[in-house]
Amino acid sequence: TASSDAAFAKTPSRSASRGATTTAAVAADAEKAMETSQETAVFVLRGLLPLLSLHVELPMGQKGKLNAHDAAADVLEGIIGSISDDIERYDSIIKAASRPRRT
Repeated sequence: TASSDAAFAKTPSRSASRGATTTAAVAADAEKAMETSQETAVFVLRGLLPLLSLHVELPMGQKGKLNAHDAAADVLEGIIGSISDDIERYDSIIKAASRPRRT
C-alpha cells in the first residue's frame, strides 16, 4: 500500500489531469491543423507560380496564358482575402478576451 500511496501522491487530481489532457490534445490538434494548412498553401502556391509567371504552354497561345494568369491571380486574391478575414476575426476575439470584465 505504501507504493500505491506514493503513486497516488504523484498523480494530479482528476479534474486537473483532464484539463491538462484536453488542453494538450487541443494544442496538438491545432498544431496538426496548422501544419496541414501550411502544406496545402505551399502546394497551391507552387501550382500557381508557373501560371502567374506565364511559364506554361497552354492551348490558344498567349491568350491562353493570359487567361490562366487572370484565373491564378483571382485564386491568389481569394486566398489573401480569406487570410485577411481570419486575421480580423481572431484579432476581434483577442481584443474581446483581453478587455477587463465588469463585476
